[in-house]
Amino acid sequence: MEIYKSTCNICPIGCGVLIYVKNGRVIKIEPDKDHPLNKGKLCPKGYASLEYLYSPHRIKFPHIKRKNKFEKISWEDAFDFISSKLEKFSPEEVAFIHGAAKGLQDSYLTRFAYAFGSPYVAWQGHVCFVPRMAASKEVYGFYAVPDYDYPPKTIVVWGKNVDETLFHVYERILNAVSLGSKIIVVDPRKTELAKLADLHLQINPGTDLALAIGVLKTIVDKNFIDENFIKNNTIGFENFKDKLKKYSLKEIAKITGISEKEIEEFATIYAKNKPSIIQWGNAIDHGRYSFETAVAICFLRAVTGNIGRPGGEIRPILPPIWGRRSSQLELWDKIPENKIFKTRYFPPQVIIDLIFKNNIKAAYIQGANPILSYANAKKVYRALKSLDFMVVVDLFMTPTAKIADIILPSVTYFEFDSISTPPYSYPVMSVQQKVIEFDFAKSDYEILKNIADNLRFGEYFWRNEKECLNFCLSPIGITFDELKKIGFIEGIKGYTLDKKIDFSLFPFIKKFNFNNNQLTMISWKSLLYRHSGGRQIVTLRGIQEKPVIWINEKTAKNLRIKDGDKVIIETNKGKIYQFAKLTDDIKENVIGVDYAWWYPEKRNSWKDSNINILTDDFPPYNEKLLSTNLRNINCKIYSSNK
Repeated sequence: MEIYKSTCNICPIGCGVLIYVKNGRVIKIEPDKDHPLNKGKLCPKGYASLEYLYSPHRIKFPHIKRKNKFEKISWEDAFDFISSKLEKFSPEEVAFIHGAAKGLQDSYLTRFAYAFGSPYVAWQGHVCFVPRMAASKEVYGFYAVPDYDYPPKTIVVWGKNVDETLFHVYERILNAVSLGSKIIVVDPRKTELAKLADLHLQINPGTDLALAIGVLKTIVDKNFIDENFIKNNTIGFENFKDKLKKYSLKEIAKITGISEKEIEEFATIYAKNKPSIIQWGNAIDHGRYSFETAVAICFLRAVTGNIGRPGGEIRPILPPIWGRRSSQLELWDKIPENKIFKTRYFPPQVIIDLIFKNNIKAAYIQGANPILSYANAKKVYRALKSLDFMVVVDLFMTPTAKIADIILPSVTYFEFDSISTPPYSYPVMSVQQKVIEFDFAKSDYEILKNIADNLRFGEYFWRNEKECLNFCLSPIGITFDELKKIGFIEGIKGYTLDKKIDFSLFPFIKKFNFNNNQLTMISWKSLLYRHSGGRQIVTLRGIQEKPVIWINEKTAKNLRIKDGDKVIIETNKGKIYQFAKLTDDIKENVIGVDYAWWYPEKRNSWKDSNINILTDDFPPYNEKLLSTNLRNINCKIYSSNK
């Protein structure tokens, strides 16, 4: 039996694992106790990895659609067919869409698109991480992460269910609590951490910017600021201080549903019980004020001097490789800047609108399921159906794959070599090793390389994946084979700022636009499933078989909804059903709708319980990043059992 050090790639966290292989078959996976990120622990998704690898539902060999039915074809014929189709379009008539992989394969697709000549690379960053990253870079030049190992004296968890989506962070928080750290949680839901918190603020969904301004105003008004940090590291503070005076804490309390007393308590604990950190999450990214909210939270770190200090927010410095999202790997010089969206990767609704305008006529979709994951799902379905040509590369037959002209089977993380660098976590670079190979599937690199060769720009790709990885590692002077022996390389913690923080960048809003008069719909990612993936996995479906809508018990009583009822959820975009879970763990009049749900065993099930039937891709959305509104959505619900 052979044991390989590798990295779980089901989500982007990059947990270290040990893979046991016997007689050419993977027989066991377990967490790597020596890995500095997950330290010998793994989530249910990770433990279910072998079910992904050996699932009977995996796509086996390429399939082409003829007379509305899929027929198996050879890989060589698939590459020839795709190449012959793509060369009929001008480069700017083709969009390239990737999903939530967050690995090097994302950049392989971008490299292919740019070498092909298309600027249209799309992903979901506008509602996932990019608003926080963009704000961080604008305010202090880098994306800061909490220094849990110090540890912090105060931990704020803001719009993040860490126990379900960042379990290694959850473990670090629990350790900090055992050492005396205070916890503040901002969330309409009573998460596991909220139940342990010293202060839990059940905010009205989508009003995070107002709360951040209220906390800033309190800290400044009460002079809880860090004067030395402000003097040495910032400019424009006095003008910023004057502008904060126009905001009313009473009005902010009304908007957010958080009392003035609670806002003041938040400000006092965070500013006075230092060092403090803010662990923020996707809730910040979901809406009209995504970028502005992230900027406001960055300024909270600045006025209290909690940026660039031990136990506060520090700069994670990874080994300097040509990795994911690097200009060297993605060929940024191939596309003129004036043809690129301001964050380089196009928001989905821009691509969908260009399809309807007939500007984009073909799409290559890699590891994505836009019909489930994009806002306004019915519109997305119509757009994708209208394309002249569509390729889907995936492990499983998804609702999006079903409407493709050709589908190609990709691989699990057991089946290709790669380098893992978590995008927003502990600074560590880890090896991912190929330990098994099936002839029916190919890695994204192999697929793109073969198509590029057929389209006569194969010179932009290396002969094989290992040569590409050697290029990625070349700045630090090691090869991929050497990395396999090492297993992982830890980065370092940085404490210096790149530039002075300019308070004139603060996004002062003249008037907040929030609707808090009706039932308000939110959603979150679960422990078991990554976006729309995993519903074919027997173990995971055994734990949660169907979608669940969280309803406060008092709200449910008023609406005559009972636990377990089939509940209709309706907005002005449509209606879906899910099953009622009555609980006190969610704020009254806030409805928690299960995200990205579909039933692989049912035909056309993307319409039944998919939350994106209910969401819209229309303005108002964030002016800078075009973040669509996924919070603060009015809805109505009623039992279908009556």
